[in-house]
Amino acid sequence: MSTVVCPECTLENPSYKQRCEVCYKHLHNQEWRCQSNDCQYLNPVSESKCSRCKKSRNESVGKGKRSQSADRLARDKGKKEPVKNNFLGVTPVADKHRRPRSADNRLALRWKCCQCNHSNGVDECVCGKCHHMKAPCCNAGKQWKCHACDNLTSEHLTTCSTCSKKRKERHLAKPAKDLDKGKIELVDKHSNDHERKSPSPVRDRWTCEKCSSQSNSSSKLCEKCGAGKPRVTGINFVDRPQSKPLRHDRRQSVRAKNLRTIKTRLVEAEWAKIVLNCKQDKINFTDKEFPPTDYSLFKNPPPGGSNIKWLRLKDVKDVEGKGPIDWKVYDKPTANDIMQGEIGNCWFICALAVVAERQKLVERIVVTKDYCPEGAYVVRLCKDGIWKTVVLDDHFPVDQHKRLKYSKARRGQLWVPLIEKAAAKMHGCYQALGSGRTVESLSLLTGEPCEHLSLNDKIDFSKTIDNMLIWSRLTHARDCRYLMCTSCETKDGFTHDYCKSLGLITGHAYSLLDVYDMDTGEKLLKIRNPWGSESWKGDWSDSSPKWQKVKPEVKQRLKPDGNKHGIFWIEFKDFRKHFGDVDICKTRDWFETRIKGFFPSSADGPWKFVKVYVQNKTDLCLGLHQKNKRGSSSNEDFVDMLIVAMEIVDGKKLRTVGHSKRDIKSYVGCEIEHLERGEYTIACLAFKHLDGGKHGSHVQRDFVLTIHSTQNIVVEENDSVTAGYTHFLADTLIQLAVDDGKQQSLKENKANTYSLALDGIILIVENKDEKEYFSIQEDCRNSRNLMSTRGSMFTQDVIPPGHRQLIFLLTRIDNRTGYSYQSSSSYISSNAVTLKHYGDNTKNHKPEISRELECLHIPRPI
Repeated sequence: MSTVVCPECTLENPSYKQRCEVCYKHLHNQEWRCQSNDCQYLNPVSESKCSRCKKSRNESVGKGKRSQSADRLARDKGKKEPVKNNFLGVTPVADKHRRPRSADNRLALRWKCCQCNHSNGVDECVCGKCHHMKAPCCNAGKQWKCHACDNLTSEHLTTCSTCSKKRKERHLAKPAKDLDKGKIELVDKHSNDHERKSPSPVRDRWTCEKCSSQSNSSSKLCEKCGAGKPRVTGINFVDRPQSKPLRHDRRQSVRAKNLRTIKTRLVEAEWAKIVLNCKQDKINFTDKEFPPTDYSLFKNPPPGGSNIKWLRLKDVKDVEGKGPIDWKVYDKPTANDIMQGEIGNCWFICALAVVAERQKLVERIVVTKDYCPEGAYVVRLCKDGIWKTVVLDDHFPVDQHKRLKYSKARRGQLWVPLIEKAAAKMHGCYQALGSGRTVESLSLLTGEPCEHLSLNDKIDFSKTIDNMLIWSRLTHARDCRYLMCTSCETKDGFTHDYCKSLGLITGHAYSLLDVYDMDTGEKLLKIRNPWGSESWKGDWSDSSPKWQKVKPEVKQRLKPDGNKHGIFWIEFKDFRKHFGDVDICKTRDWFETRIKGFFPSSADGPWKFVKVYVQNKTDLCLGLHQKNKRGSSSNEDFVDMLIVAMEIVDGKKLRTVGHSKRDIKSYVGCEIEHLERGEYTIACLAFKHLDGGKHGSHVQRDFVLTIHSTQNIVVEENDSVTAGYTHFLADTLIQLAVDDGKQQSLKENKANTYSLALDGIILIVENKDEKEYFSIQEDCRNSRNLMSTRGSMFTQDVIPPGHRQLIFLLTRIDNRTGYSYQSSSSYISSNAVTLKHYGDNTKNHKPEISRELECLHIPRPI
């Protein structure tokens, strides 16, 4: 691609650009016309005087004033006069080629920095005073969100400032009723804010909750049993109208590498601006957000201060104490280049080592490709499911010998300390990087979907998962070239000292590099210790006699370098004994979508539901992230996140196609393979915080939903306020338990219970009888470490004919300990619509189902 150099900041811009991406100076028509009426000569923009008449460029125009141009005067008088230059010294373009006025005046728009309140131009991505990056919190006036790259652009512009896509008017996406047309059509319609909440559909009749009979909409009492009209009439899923999208937000997924290119281009322009300012001021860049002080080292610095010094890279010495170093960002990086420092962050270094196996992954993280004399570097990391850009200076902590104190790389490479410093800045300080799990660091470094594979059933350590299942998962990950890490644990009576005698370090993270099936039946795994030493000393270690029986060609394939740098092979049965889990990072050429949302503070919502339109058969990886507590002083606990994916069959019924574990962690995810063409809905759920403040905090929690797919998909955001989704929460949980739970028949198969253990219990009762009511009493008061969304572990309910009800939704209180579930029940069928058989003729639910809990526990038609 041809480029043109900006005469102002010397940045190379694509030739099709009219203005510089950094300083926004004109790139083309670099000439100015002499303003003397008897001259009008075109001069190069580099000349300050006219080459013909020797007059100064601005001689005929007063400073700070703009002369009325000749073309405008000619227009006013109706005469044709020669075109003269404007106040910028650039020949004005014809009216038909002129930009819209909002674009011409964009230089006059300003935004105020949230750090120093300095006023900056709208095209300035970095504050000119404190170098703080422009953020959403900065006063940028009204902005609009690009449908292609999600970048925020000024309301005055008609094209995206990042990807140059034309702005789309606010539209209402028309749901695709016929997927056989080959593509989903999007129909633009004008809409107002008051249209976001769809009105309830007009119905001629309503359904009684007690007897399920139909009554006229004008009747306030049931025509059959005399029961009162419910506050919220049940919406049968069969009769649900087409839903109206939340915020009218329907969009296509984006190829991850294309989105990364767009974001990188913007970041590089911001970095160029910082470097330009430093060159002009003849200073090195200093990061005021992460200064070289003890507050960047410790959460709570020691009262007397530490003796740790910070030096710029030009003053740092190498590992042997020699200097200066010929620094470079990276030079064919490998895992063997990494040297862990004094922080106990093997969970981070281990993941960094497997990432280093792919140079392209390292280049994605470190945006700045070359050593910067001005000391400004840009790193991209994915925190809590969202990619974030970190600007760093070249100050680093050093020891008494002026060597890098923390992680470093051999051969004078900077990518290791830069990435570690970016992670430290993102989490508050270097100390915050101590201890963690590799699944967190893999997600932080790659932004790809991750999976935690346990080698033991956590509920019962004596019950192991099938060996062939685990081995097949590992070989599949190896064939797909996924990244893998593992950790050594003390279990089955093996002490720390015993493991150390075998060359293993308990509580330590390792990189899993390869798996191999021997012809003799042994299954081997190739593992690396990120320390570069301390290798396995058992069977299939470097000195094991078992290698003597291996064919030379196989031995050469498995041990090409003599297993140096802490690399060793171990048999699968020994691996199962000493290692507890495997974290897998699924690096592929994905299409991706990232959606922000929140778990509501009360059960009545609004709950987030994402509708997915699949055109071509695809694999889908779903991830749900909540705010990580690393480096945070907040005592806010994690909530029990759960993802459920439902297929909409024939536009009427639901079918579970996949769900994650329900876990009280910062991340949960699931993979759905070979998803067929059709419509699907993804529910993002959490319930621990809904117990009215009894155990939880009863406040809304933010989350990020990530959707990675092998084929392009269309997603549409909805919530429980949208028409057709009023009771979708209850329908989803009921269908999940029916499809994946344990069924127990009651009363000659006229009633069933479905129980599903998901870090707690989901209990559904189904009344299949067409005439009689089903009264049931459930007592779970002997359960331990569980709480109920209904606020009671003892319930009595009457379920109408042909209905199902979510009786219990139990959640584990403390995720650090296990839970036990014990229940006893009694039931009876009769014509009574109340709890008559339990001594109450006025109620049909105990405790009563409040308005807040109707969307969860109200009986739903089968």
